[in-house]
Amino acid sequence: MKIQKERNVEIVCTGSAVGKNIIYFDSSSEKIVAEKLQSNRNIYTRYRISEGEDQITLAIEAIEDAFRKTSKLSIEDIDCIVVASAVGYQPLPTTSAKILEELSKKYKLKRAVSTKDINTSCTSFLDAFDDAAMSINFGKYENVLIVSSELASLGLSTDNMHSFSMFSDGAAAIVVTKSEEYCIGFHYARTWPGTYDLTKIEGGLTKYLPSKFDGTNHEKYRFQMEGNKLIKLIKKEFVPMIKEILELEKLDINDIDYVIPHQASKALKLFMRNLGIKKDQFCDIFEDYGNMVAASIPFTLNHAYESNYLKGKDTVLLIGTSAGTSGHILLYKKSIRYR
Repeated sequence: MKIQKERNVEIVCTGSAVGKNIIYFDSSSEKIVAEKLQSNRNIYTRYRISEGEDQITLAIEAIEDAFRKTSKLSIEDIDCIVVASAVGYQPLPTTSAKILEELSKKYKLKRAVSTKDINTSCTSFLDAFDDAAMSINFGKYENVLIVSSELASLGLSTDNMHSFSMFSDGAAAIVVTKSEEYCIGFHYARTWPGTYDLTKIEGGLTKYLPSKFDGTNHEKYRFQMEGNKLIKLIKKEFVPMIKEILELEKLDINDIDYVIPHQASKALKLFMRNLGIKKDQFCDIFEDYGNMVAASIPFTLNHAYESNYLKGKDTVLLIGTSAGTSGHILLYKKSIRYR
């Protein structure tokens, strides 16, 4: 690995949306319960789409939420739309083209813009953010809209209540532009061989075509995860990777003001503890929102902004793992001259 050059880019605004159907789970029994009692700390809140909602409506809602929070830019100023999701709306065309189509109808947009989809599973946003930053710095784009929208519930089954209780349907939107005040300090990613099948949905594309579904092979078309093996892998490979990168970049974990992690599971607290990250140093919303696949990191980022957790924070570390299995670490920070 080599020291990376900074990419000057600023997050202008963020937004989010969740499905309107709220479900409560008792985390100790992994059963659905009628309500969330304040006295019961074991209750998880999860969000699922209701009638009239889909992946696109959630995405548009998150985009509109983002633009309501800024006067610097409008939807008309965007010259590239990037969808960073693990699962698309349909095989063809791209989901980003669909987002442009819907925005154009609603806001009567006339100008053609660039659209692209980036999919690295749960870490799609980190790749999209870095891709946007480099494109902006090379003058390819000026203002980039990144949106992640996921309907995890469609790939789940009550046959596996552990997975069924982990996920929510949600979306997040981030708008970025060039800035001398902020930058991406680095973005490192590794995919570990021999770990391809630890997290998967096998059916739906060319391996198992939709036409191959016969009513008896549900498992091929639903989410599968070997959680215990993943936790061991993260402890063995990802924790040392993060420490190695921070050492390479001459950073101590205490130099990081705040951490935005992928809300993968309730093992998040253990993962943070293994890194030496204090409880008030990272954003943990797994109990209240669960795992939103690729929307998880940008949704958590938006939550941190809305909750003022990032106020006065100059260095923010975004980290996550994804199916494959990969580990990602990205540093978003205030440029030295502005500290």
